[in-house]
Amino acid sequence: MKSVTFFSIIYAILVLLGGVMSFWHGDQIFSLFEIFIGVSLFAILFFVKKKIVYILISILSFSLILFYGYFFYRYNDFFAGVMSMVSAFIIFSNISEFFKTT
Repeated sequence: MKSVTFFSIIYAILVLLGGVMSFWHGDQIFSLFEIFIGVSLFAILFFVKKKIVYILISILSFSLILFYGYFFYRYNDFFAGVMSMVSAFIIFSNISEFFKTT
């Protein structure tokens, strides 16, 4: 297993657990989007076996950067700021892996 795939699995777990905890405690409808993206990340990681997986994960991570960035700007939430930086790391690592394998 490549390190990029390992980081992406850990990232998907963090996104999914963050969405579940946000919906459980905050009862926010936006957290359902986060849960949907987390499940989509798992589905892409486990069912797509081609190089396109790096681009798909980068696109979903970019949507999460916008999502977490909005929450960090609006509510000044520390977790949202950290997850924005983690999402940026995931994007850069997946894009570099995509170009490394071509």
